[in-house]
Amino acid sequence: MTENNPYAGFWKRFAAFLIDSIILFIFIQIIESFVSPIIMESLIAQAQETATLPFLGGAVVYFMIFPLIIVLYFALFESSSKQATLGKQLLKIKVVDYNGKRLSLLRALGRTFSKILSMIPLYVGFIMVGASQKKQALHDKIAKTYVVNKDYKEGDTLPLLANTGCMIALTIVVGIAGGLFILFVLLNLLSGNIHINKPSDDPNQEFVQSLNRLYSFHMSRQGSHLQGNSKGVNLRIGGSSKYGIVQMGNYLFIMKDKDVSMMMVGHPELAFRIINNNQVCCEPRAENACDIVQGIEICPAN
Repeated sequence: MTENNPYAGFWKRFAAFLIDSIILFIFIQIIESFVSPIIMESLIAQAQETATLPFLGGAVVYFMIFPLIIVLYFALFESSSKQATLGKQLLKIKVVDYNGKRLSLLRALGRTFSKILSMIPLYVGFIMVGASQKKQALHDKIAKTYVVNKDYKEGDTLPLLANTGCMIALTIVVGIAGGLFILFVLLNLLSGNIHINKPSDDPNQEFVQSLNRLYSFHMSRQGSHLQGNSKGVNLRIGGSSKYGIVQMGNYLFIMKDKDVSMMMVGHPELAFRIINNNQVCCEPRAENACDIVQGIEICPAN
């Protein structure tokens, strides 16, 4: 720590963040490799049994476990005796409150959740570190915390530093760029260049559209990538490349490895598949279930 500047600068904090991101990525990938198959197999079984999107139970766990790991990583480490995540420890910096003391768990949690605001737009809240007189990001200002060098001791002064003109200019430029980006998206939405469409009100047209989506999903699972706009209200469970459950309108798409099936929501008695990479077939799960579909062959028995 220099005599007049106890704070960790932008680049040191950025390096620590990269290290933490790599650590979290590796840890989450290891956890996901064990947790994801168990949860997704259960969700797929529920979806096939009910022909509905399974939001409860395992889905909630799947959605929440990984963000929870990230939150607890930062909050627990920064409120510990080390006052720093593993990345910060390697860069020899730590987090203190407005009195220069160790963070309480509650303040550390507040600081972690406040990072969401620092990300909007284009991480301007993080870039503020370079322009702040106490090297604070937006989430530091909200939580009343500072990131200082490791050799800072409680009771040492936390002085105001001279503003750095170039960093202030960078913050302004990025802020303007973020605002223009949001304006660009809004204008495109209003002009119709970006479409967020609901499924067709015509059941026959929606069925044909859904069969096309089934073909697209099937081909992508076989390693082929098709281009085109997929219109509809899209709800997805699962980020794993091996599994996927997607509801689009009144149809449910279930994916496991290279196997893809389509079901009508609320109708577990039949499903649709692609065979020979180009032919749609109906898979009856109850006697004569496929009779309601005209012109589609019965899937061959496995």
